[in-house]
Amino acid sequence: MDAINSYLFFLFSAAWTTMVMSFLLFSIGTALYFPRLNNLWDYIVTISFLHIFISATVMLSFPVSGLWWGTLIALVVLQLLFSRAVQFLVNKKFPLQTHVE
Repeated sequence: MDAINSYLFFLFSAAWTTMVMSFLLFSIGTALYFPRLNNLWDYIVTISFLHIFISATVMLSFPVSGLWWGTLIALVVLQLLFSRAVQFLVNKKFPLQTHVE
């Protein structure tokens, strides 16, 4: 029985780690793909609502786990901050150039 519990712990911690890594990699990708987008927060929140909808559809029930909701909310906030930081660095390194004569 102990082996089953340790396997379930690893399985769920691996799923949690995958969720965290995918959110952080997604924030880098969105910031690099949309380096000048001012309302990046709107895009990230919309994708998070889509994530909730897909998760509820796959699980055939609404997520009620406190760990899942806490992780999702914390990752959305981290994703917003991280993507803004990447946007700032990209815009600082490659400033917008206008050709006005």
